[in-house]
Formats: sequence, structure tokens, C-alpha cells
Amino acid sequence: MNDTTAADAAQVRRMIPRIRRMLSEAPHGVSRSDLRRRLNSREKHLYDAALGLLLAVGDVVAVPVEPRGTRYLLTDVARQPEQARTSRLETADN
Repeated sequence: MNDTTAADAAQVRRMIPRIRRMLSEAPHGVSRSDLRRRLNSREKHLYDAALGLLLAVGDVVAVPVEPRGTRYLLTDVARQPEQARTSRLETADN
């Protein structure tokens, strides 16, 4: 793993709790663009990786919205204690 990749991975991990918090504050979900707008500009290039990781481990679900679009919702699984979520993310990285 090169230094850039390790730095990006660390930055993605720091973004995950903030994305969870944003979603926990929106019971009806948040659009991808609204989530992205709330991030710092220097982090936006890693947003897709962070959201993808949350989707992969089951903390977030993507729900289609008519006429077109997607809203992201925090799952009940993601509302478990922090230690349980951290261990699932570590497993997903390996």
C-alpha cells in the first residue's frame, strides 16, 4: 500500500461517522447531492468510497425515489453501539 492510498483510507474512515450522523438526523433519508454538499471540498473526492463502504457493510441503504433519484437511509444495524460497527468495517476492509 502506498502512502497516498493509506492517507485516503484514513480520510475515508474519518468521514464515515460524519455521514452516519448526517443520516441519523434525517429519518426520511438524504439525497446523494445533499450529503456531498455538506462535506469539505478537500474530502469530496473520497465521498463515493465512504458511502460505498457504508452500503457494503449494511449501515446504509439506497432507496429509489420517484420520479428519479435515490435517498440514503441509515439502517437499524447502523444504530448499534460504536464497537459493533467498527468491527464490521474492519472486517470489510480485509
